[in-house]
Amino acid sequence: MKNTSSIAQELESFLKNGENDSASSRAELAEFCVETIYKFVKFNRSEGEDLDGRDGPERQGLGEVLDAAKNHKFNTGMAQMNKKI
Repeated sequence: MKNTSSIAQELESFLKNGENDSASSRAELAEFCVETIYKFVKFNRSEGEDLDGRDGPERQGLGEVLDAAKNHKFNTGMAQMNKKI
C-alpha cells in the first residue's frame, strides 16, 4: 500500500489540532474514514451480488465496520451527555 505514511501524517496533524482533540471528534473521524472507503467500494468496486450488483463480501465486511464506527460515535456522544448531567 502506497502513501500510507502521508495519510498517517495528515491524520495525526488533524488529531493534534486542539479543536479535534476529543473523543467525539475522533469517533466522527473514524466514521468518516470508514464511510469514505465503504462508499468507494460500493460505487467503484462492485462485486456483483444482491439486487443492485454492489453487495459483495468486501462491502458486507466494511458495512460491519461502518456499523461499529457509527455505534462507537453514538456511544461516545451518549457518554459525554451523561457526564454533563
